[in-house]
Amino acid sequence: MIVQRDHLDRIFLALVEVATGQVTDRLALRALDIAASTDAGTLALVTDGRIVVGPTAPFLALGRAPGTGPVFPPGDLVRGGIALDEDGGLLAVAVEAGDSGPSQIAVYVRDGATWRADTRITPPVSATGGWLAWLH
Repeated sequence: MIVQRDHLDRIFLALVEVATGQVTDRLALRALDIAASTDAGTLALVTDGRIVVGPTAPFLALGRAPGTGPVFPPGDLVRGGIALDEDGGLLAVAVEAGDSGPSQIAVYVRDGATWRADTRITPPVSATGGWLAWLH
């Protein structure tokens, strides 16, 4: 699944057949970023300044984003990427505290059907750009 734009600049998710590279379906869903757990059982989407997380199968069957995700502290802005760990139980999010605040990586832990804030990581001062990923 990849984020694409059409000729009218509308954002959608394209389902791509890996073996052929052909787009097999397009989901009319406004998502600015997407992440999947390594086991492909969980998806996370950045949509309209928030993140929603849920199981992959119902998302693909219904073409609708999950309705729940972590609640961010007031002032936190999702500015960068997202990453799910192997089974979708940990979520890393690049955030900024306010429009010009410092960047941090916020880690959330799935606790049943909800998410709770865990660790905040401040990247080194020399860090610029990059992508979030879990290593196992």
